Amino acid sequence: MNERLIDILSNNDNFKIDFISRGQFNVGDIVYAKRYEKNSDKKKLPVGHREGAYLIINGSNGEYLALYGTSIFPANEKENDYYTLSMKDSGLDKNYYFLYKYAARLKEHLIKRKMFSIDNNELLEVKSRVEAIISRSKLLLEVNKELDRYPLLSGDIFISEGVKYLYLDNKDENNIWVLPLVNKKGVEIHYQDNIGYIDYSLLQSRELEDCYHRIGFVFGKQLDNILNNVILPKNESKTNDDSRDNIEKVLPKIKKQSRRKKIGVLDNDDSVDKINFDYVGMIVKRKDSMKEYIIIYKNSDYIVMLDKNKYINGEYCLEVATQKDIEKVAYVSNKSFLEILKSLQGKYSSYFSVNYIYSLRKVIENS
Repeated sequence: MNERLIDILSNNDNFKIDFISRGQFNVGDIVYAKRYEKNSDKKKLPVGHREGAYLIINGSNGEYLALYGTSIFPANEKENDYYTLSMKDSGLDKNYYFLYKYAARLKEHLIKRKMFSIDNNELLEVKSRVEAIISRSKLLLEVNKELDRYPLLSGDIFISEGVKYLYLDNKDENNIWVLPLVNKKGVEIHYQDNIGYIDYSLLQSRELEDCYHRIGFVFGKQLDNILNNVILPKNESKTNDDSRDNIEKVLPKIKKQSRRKKIGVLDNDDSVDKINFDYVGMIVKRKDSMKEYIIIYKNSDYIVMLDKNKYINGEYCLEVATQKDIEKVAYVSNKSFLEILKSLQGKYSSYFSVNYIYSLRKVIENS
């Protein structure tokens, strides 16, 4: 019953996020509701999870759109990804946490009672966070569509015939090695705004397709751990000719960098030794979190950014944003940005496509 908020909005024309309720319950009401409609569905839910709290954000035609709530602290989520209703503020017997990216469609008859209503200031914060989640989710959907034309890279997650797969490597010219994502809990993986599970024993090969619909990717330590735990048959495993083999042909061998990388930064706009290709190479910070990023790609709709602190510590973590979400901090020097591009080549995601990163390197080297 609980789904990703973006999926509910994409698949149901009844809900437009205007934060207006046309029913008995209002936007900002926290309600206690059934999490099932049929008794057959009830039996599938664990005792204690068959009813729960929801925060209403929209209502239309006897149905409400409401954020999923839990009394279990969401340890795997960032603080900005959920709204906390404390016992002290509400007078309820426990704290509740409402996740901005997960929601449910609640028919009015499923709601048993209203528990609390948050005040206008808190509601404004909820609205702001929900809008940010929706905006980012839409950007990621658009980015993934654009990436469909690139060859798969290790760590990409794609969907085929309704099944999600994690791509590991090419098996031969006509087949690829993949792990299907499973419903039952196994090894937990995080990709963009999702959590999935894989089982190493389910390694399988699939026939190559003309194109793949990507829905995300895993990167950094997470991908390293997966590749270390999956043994691909050596006599059949073959690196993707369109990605990793090409990388080796066009790039010299790069010495393994120390875990903590150094980044040369230029603070003023008048320096001649800076990247000046629109926004590429700029250090920016997100206005909501104040975290710093390095822009590696930009078009008219969105910006792809590398998390600066994680990169310094040896991880490759990307986020997508719009220009209004960020503000400029400084520029990366030519030398440092070239080192970044070299280390990104072929890493963990089709954002770092061979053609784009290699071409950008050549432009900067020749400037």
